Amino acid sequence: MTGRILELARRFHTARAPASSGSDAELLERFVATADGEAFGALVARHGPMVLGVCRRVLGSPHAAEDAFQATFLALARYAKKIHRPAATGAWLHGVARRAALRLRGAAARHETVPLAHDPLAPNPSDPLAHVSARELLTALDEELQRLPERYRLVIVHCYLEGRTVDETAVRLATSPGAVRGWLARARARLANQLESRGFSLPAALVALAVEVATDVPAVRASAAGVPPVIAAVADAAVGSGHRFTWAAVVCAGLAVGCATAGLMLAPTDLPIAPPVAAVPEPKAALRDEPPDALPAGALARLGNVRFKLSAPPLSVRYSPDGKHLAVGVARGTVQVFDARTGRVVREIRASQKDDVWPEAVPLYSPDGARLAVVTRGGRVGVWNAENSDAPAWALPPDDTGVRRLAFSPDGKLLAGGEEGDEPRVRVWDARTGKAHRALAAHPQNITGLAFSPDGARLATSCEDGGVRLFDVATSKEVQKFEHPGLRATAVAWVPDGKTLVSALTGARGDKAVNEVAFWDTGANREVARVETNGWVPELVFTPDGRHVLGSDSEGTRVWVPTTGKEVRYLRNVRGGQHPSLAVSADGKTLATPGRKEIVFHDLATGARAGVPPGPEQVSAVAFAPNGKTLAAGAPDGRVYLYDRVTGELRRELRGDGNAVTSVAFAPDGKTLAVTAGLSESVRIWDAASGEPVRTLTRPDKDGFGFASAVAYAPDGKRLAATSYGIVCLYDTATGEQVRRFVNKEFGKVNAIAFAPDGKWLAAAGEDRALRIWDTTTGEQVAAWHVRREIASVAFAPDGKRIAWGGGDGWCQVWEVPSGRTLARIKGHEYAVRSVAFTPDGTRVVTAGAFDTGPRVWDAGTGKELIGFRGHLDNPEVVAVAPDGKSAASGGNDGQVLIWDLAATGAGVEPIGAPPVRTAVAAVPEGAVRLGPAGSAGDRVAFSPDGKRLASTVLVPGSDAGLVVWDVATRKPVWRVEGDRDEIFALFWTANGETVAAACGSEGGTALVLWDAATGKELKRVRELPSACQYALSPDGKTLAARHPVISPASGAARYGGEIELFDVASGKRVRRLKGHEGDAVAWSPDGATLAAGSARVAERGTIRLWDPGTGDVVREWDCGRDGAWALAFLPDGTLTATGDGGALSVWNPGTGKSIRKVRGRGDLVVVPSADGTRFAAHAFDRPVVVRDVRTGRELGAYPAGPKWFGFDLSPDGKTLVTAGGGNLLLWPVPLRDGN
Repeated sequence: MTGRILELARRFHTARAPASSGSDAELLERFVATADGEAFGALVARHGPMVLGVCRRVLGSPHAAEDAFQATFLALARYAKKIHRPAATGAWLHGVARRAALRLRGAAARHETVPLAHDPLAPNPSDPLAHVSARELLTALDEELQRLPERYRLVIVHCYLEGRTVDETAVRLATSPGAVRGWLARARARLANQLESRGFSLPAALVALAVEVATDVPAVRASAAGVPPVIAAVADAAVGSGHRFTWAAVVCAGLAVGCATAGLMLAPTDLPIAPPVAAVPEPKAALRDEPPDALPAGALARLGNVRFKLSAPPLSVRYSPDGKHLAVGVARGTVQVFDARTGRVVREIRASQKDDVWPEAVPLYSPDGARLAVVTRGGRVGVWNAENSDAPAWALPPDDTGVRRLAFSPDGKLLAGGEEGDEPRVRVWDARTGKAHRALAAHPQNITGLAFSPDGARLATSCEDGGVRLFDVATSKEVQKFEHPGLRATAVAWVPDGKTLVSALTGARGDKAVNEVAFWDTGANREVARVETNGWVPELVFTPDGRHVLGSDSEGTRVWVPTTGKEVRYLRNVRGGQHPSLAVSADGKTLATPGRKEIVFHDLATGARAGVPPGPEQVSAVAFAPNGKTLAAGAPDGRVYLYDRVTGELRRELRGDGNAVTSVAFAPDGKTLAVTAGLSESVRIWDAASGEPVRTLTRPDKDGFGFASAVAYAPDGKRLAATSYGIVCLYDTATGEQVRRFVNKEFGKVNAIAFAPDGKWLAAAGEDRALRIWDTTTGEQVAAWHVRREIASVAFAPDGKRIAWGGGDGWCQVWEVPSGRTLARIKGHEYAVRSVAFTPDGTRVVTAGAFDTGPRVWDAGTGKELIGFRGHLDNPEVVAVAPDGKSAASGGNDGQVLIWDLAATGAGVEPIGAPPVRTAVAAVPEGAVRLGPAGSAGDRVAFSPDGKRLASTVLVPGSDAGLVVWDVATRKPVWRVEGDRDEIFALFWTANGETVAAACGSEGGTALVLWDAATGKELKRVRELPSACQYALSPDGKTLAARHPVISPASGAARYGGEIELFDVASGKRVRRLKGHEGDAVAWSPDGATLAAGSARVAERGTIRLWDPGTGDVVREWDCGRDGAWALAFLPDGTLTATGDGGALSVWNPGTGKSIRKVRGRGDLVVVPSADGTRFAAHAFDRPVVVRDVRTGRELGAYPAGPKWFGFDLSPDGKTLVTAGGGNLLLWPVPLRDGN
């Protein structure tokens, strides 16, 4: 097929290709050296048809294409000496021609009087490629050619675009025919992959290219004075240079071309041109060649870019009316304004307050671009001067939070806001001052959209009741209504003609889900058309000229003609991810949508990515090749990017199946690369040199891995380990066959694996909070250690005698293997340690932690921090050390990979130090009594059964957690202990009050420690307990119940909680497993004869199950409603209390499973009843702790809350509340009744 295409191309091109001698390099050198006009003419004759074809494919209009053609060869005349590889002149001209045509197309779109005159959405009938599919195909071909390496692009240009034979191309490029054939084969393979990813085939593209017969090539202008300024400007912009030049070369070249024959049509005078344009600004979404962003201190290189990147997920995007800026609403309550040309942030607006529960922001520009209005999901509204990010010009009061939608009037004088809640209204303000105008009538349900008519006289609203209403703005009266029974209207928009209204609808008809867009003629009061979509459309956006309306559904973006409802384009997979917001650039060519943590741009005509160079949105895995020259970066979109470590050039892009890459590993010889991609349920092996897939590995006992999370090559390269749920598989790399497996049902998802340097041992760790080591030869487990948090990463030291691991809550340690003795504790990360790696000499450990801004370097022997790098915009998730040990790479959620100098010193790389200690307010709140000094208290508290004593955790700076028992009457400590506890995360008293117990995170895992309540003497320590989400000690202190999380095979997420294990405290042995009930809570009855378990997250309706702990039998189970049961507690009379998602307290009779009463709360997440059953205390987020009467629900007192993680308890008589958080341990008196 390819041979026939080449022959077809030659037939068309040979007829008009003039004979000329010499290679491109020779002709270019003659022109540069002596201004040889004949040489220049030969270049024009040789490459002119190709250049003209590119220009026509982009522009459509023959006249505009001639202008771009003129600009391309003018650029050649000006900048010939700047071409670094003269042999690649053809490829250089192809790129310049395409950029010149794009710039002219952008300029024309901003100044045409006829909308979208040359837009591919409306083909020009005079164009020989008027059929839109052919145009798309060739446009895609031109775009993908620019992504090829230069030598591959060059052979495609010569052999296909210019129709030359392999031998002729070899002469032009001064190389051998064999080399050309090799380049051509590899170029075709890469080009085919690139086109296939966009839904095109290479043979079809080449056929379309071959039959595109250009008419005679126009002459290059022969007069310096005749070159219009617009053509000169485009020539400069297309090359990306502002260097000065001389006209002599241009004049000589033009005269030579004017005398040449060779089939060129000559013109003695300048050819007609399109009307001149005042200026030719670049397309708004395309990044021009800007100076590189400065590297952070200690960084050697940046792979990827930071343009249009954000530190939090974007929710909405809006172009300014002039197209110069792009405002982005961010999940953290800010609006970041980007320069649309450079991709850099120029200002940031803080739209929410620190304590807002729903801070997400949505921006909106006024029609003149002078003002920027912002509404948050929590209902805060403010209007800013668009050029000033300080304080808003005006804002609604903090307690006025009903508005969720905004719309400016066409003249920008009014701002309308649509409410949610009870009897929602449309409110109207003076956009400049904020003065309120008359509100429009109340709607029956939430308002979902607003749109002023083009003349500003009417305002359309969409409502959840399915109605679309029109109001007269002057009188505020409803004048028209369009109903959609049984559906919910999600968005509304006016067509610029002021006659047609477009609304998005969702809902159901019977059992069938319905998602539609309706088009209404408001004058005739009739529906013009209704079209179906693949999911609900939350937003409708018009192109700047008003000829097309866009909406995103669950699968892509649709483009309709608004007056007829006809769909003219469907851009599949082009949408805003979880937040399908759309913005069209001022030239109507580019579509901007929110990405994961960046803004994504697409060409509106083809759906191709535009604006920023190829690269990952986020980086989820990194690995150096053994030679250190290549670095692989995996991304959540399933792609792996291979970079040149030195130059930063993107060498290759491996495209997987779209599932997030979780791990990458090079084989020791560097020839292959293994990639796991989560839900793809397999491991793919790629040829690192060619980028071709080699093999796919799956588990032999099932179709896939379930969730492929980690991969590692053995040091000898003969084996490869890959992980799944509860299993690690070992493969022969030569055959792909599985040779061994390591199974443990407690695994859950295995997060990390690592081979020892000699390949004898294999370490694995994950969600079961254990680190295990196996002998790879025998399959025997060598060691297993339990820790208190999930482990995210493991790494062997080069000597094989040590292993480092990092996990939840900032923990990272270095252990001796196989003894498990702690050699170094790395303390400094405030949040989870995501990745760890040793340097080749074994003296240092490099870590990456959640919410840090760069990796940190530690002494592997002492745990002392040596270097703290800072430079990522968002979490650095992964880290890898180069084979030479001189540098390390970190990849983050900001999409960039930074290469760091491990020998860096000086400013900007100082150790970051320990996380800041939460400081407490020195002043004691009115009515409270503080126990101990400010800043010393932890967040776990428990009253003794008689209420006379109080156990609390204490913060010990630079050491481990401590425990204090207080005398409540004297407010003095009775005893205090400190020791080898990393954290105390549960406190208990036995029913007789004689023993205090704590579940502790300690060296080697979780332990239960018991103390004599009177003296503080340690009585018992039960080691190596499983890490669990809930613990409960029986009233007699003899049995501990531990509830485990449930691991979802589909998503890999941990859900609280799964089976319950019962341990005998005296022996430390497990005595029973209670299975079959997934939930969140566990509690003992007062007599210890019953164990209750509650569920809230798994089933749609929660249940409570009662067990006999002696036999393991289920005693009773009942439905506890949609709220479920987050927490359970028995009262002294044997009744059972439960609290769920709704924050209500339910009291149940455990003998019958019948509800006794239900007391409504305020969405509280944690509820603690008093032991006498008369009161309960409740708390959620940053709200006050509230104490209520169990029978009446009356509020008895409200007490200021501390931070989000906050401990509290009620005394058994309900008269005293203790709160612990923010470093303060406070006692509060609770009134006996209201006001007392």
